[in-house]
Amino acid sequence: MRTSHWPRLIVGVAVATTIAMAQAQAASDEQELVDRAKVTVDALTADPNFKDFHDMLDRAKAVIVMPQLIRAGFVVGGEGGAGVLLGRTQDAQRKWSYPAFLSLGSASVGFQIGAEVSEVILVVMTDRGLDKLLGDKVTLGGDLSLAVGNLGGRMEASTTTNVGADVYAFGRSKGLFGGVALKGGILIPNEDSDKAYYGASATTRDIVIEQKFSNPDADRLREALSGT
Repeated sequence: MRTSHWPRLIVGVAVATTIAMAQAQAASDEQELVDRAKVTVDALTADPNFKDFHDMLDRAKAVIVMPQLIRAGFVVGGEGGAGVLLGRTQDAQRKWSYPAFLSLGSASVGFQIGAEVSEVILVVMTDRGLDKLLGDKVTLGGDLSLAVGNLGGRMEASTTTNVGADVYAFGRSKGLFGGVALKGGILIPNEDSDKAYYGASATTRDIVIEQKFSNPDADRLREALSGT
């Protein structure tokens, strides 16, 4: 008696549908991060206190936007979040690239209690800083020199001796820590998110420097940065 192929066909279709749904959900997660990054850019650029941020962004080589950096702990603290990296072309137009995805994580030991949620933008000012970000991972305050702006958007007095830093950080925070502690944070490229968003394997260099990939759903974020 002839064996029907229908059961195997149904299973194959079900598997393909499940994979497609998972890919669509992944892309949706990345789009949500891009959309929230745009909201963060809008919020900081609309705040008149962030004059230093405006001035530096005009001269920036690249920018990292992290719409939600979470820090929490008791004695042992931790920090983490997801963000996007965009670079500028080196021609006269200086257009922003499409976003590459990355994650930030860190751990610290000390007397800490509470929780904090921050919106953070890292402005990359040097070619060296951008080059470091194209690698596997990079440590803020270690591999990259770091200066941190206060919550009002102006650079702290202590950072005036750090003129020429690779990265300047600006942010707004809510919580019991009262500030953003980025030193020692490790930035790691998220290639899975890059693939989900662009539908193909891509490196950070491919997206940010070579600009081989694009997704029109990120144009609003690029326009927000260009409008500063």
